[in-house]
Amino acid sequence: MTILGRWTAALVMLLLATACGGAADDDREADDPAPSPTAVPSPAAYSLPGRCTGQGGTGEVAFLPGGDGSWLSTASFGEGDTAAVFVHQTGITGLCGWVPYAEWAGRQGIRAVLVDVCGFGRSQCSDVLADDPAAQMALAVDHARQQGATTVVLVGASMGGALVAGAGEQAGADALVDISGPTDWEGVPSVERAVPAITVPARLVFARADGPEHWRRARAAARGTDVEFVDVPGAGHGYTIVTDGSLVDATITGPGKDLLAWVRQQSAAR
Repeated sequence: MTILGRWTAALVMLLLATACGGAADDDREADDPAPSPTAVPSPAAYSLPGRCTGQGGTGEVAFLPGGDGSWLSTASFGEGDTAAVFVHQTGITGLCGWVPYAEWAGRQGIRAVLVDVCGFGRSQCSDVLADDPAAQMALAVDHARQQGATTVVLVGASMGGALVAGAGEQAGADALVDISGPTDWEGVPSVERAVPAITVPARLVFARADGPEHWRRARAAARGTDVEFVDVPGAGHGYTIVTDGSLVDATITGPGKDLLAWVRQQSAAR
C-alpha cells in the first residue's frame, strides 16, 4: 500500500472511532452517573422525578459509599427521629415502587428512606457487596441514623421482604417488617431459619390470596416466637397491600396506615 493509501485508511478508522464514541455518549441517560470504580456520583447527576415517571419531586437523593468502590442510590422523604428504610421488590424501577407510600409517610412525620439494592437503579456494587444483603441494608440504616433517626425500622416488599426477614437484624435495624416476602430467596436464610432467630420486634404481612403455601410456611415459622403475623383479607402483593397501586397520589390502604402506626410504636417503645 502507498504512503497516501496508508494515510487515507488511518483517517477513515479515526473518523469511525470518533463517530462510535459519540453515539455511545448520546445513548446514556442524562441523569445517569458515569460508571467509576472509585468516585461516588454527585446527587446533582441524578433526577428522581425523571427516573420515577414524574414521582418523587420532594425526595432528597444521596449515594452511599460502600468503601470498596461500590455505592447505593437512595432517596429520602420527611423528617423526624423515627425512620423507615424501605427495600423494594424486583423490577427495573427499583426504589421507585415505594415512592408513593414514602411521600405519604414523610408527610406524617416519618423519615422515609428508599434504597436501591445491588443490581437495581443507580447502585453500583462490587461482587463482595452484592453478595452481602446485610451490608447493603446496613448502609441505608446507618444513613437514616446519620440523618437524625434514633429508631430505624426496615420494611421490605416481596424480594425486599425476604431480605429484611433474613438479614435485617444483622443490618442494625431496631425492628423489621416483611410484606409478601418469599419464603426462600438467594443470599438469605429461608423463612423457617430466619424467623426463629429474630430478636427485635418484627411483623410478617401477607394477603390471603397471595401464595398460600408460602404464607403457611411463614406462619408455621412464626409460631412460638414474638414475631407478629398480619393476615390481610383479599388479594395484593407487596406495594399493593399498602397502597392502591397508583404511581402518583396513591390511596393508602388500611394495612398501609396500620404499618405506619406500628412503625411509630417501635419508637415509643424504646
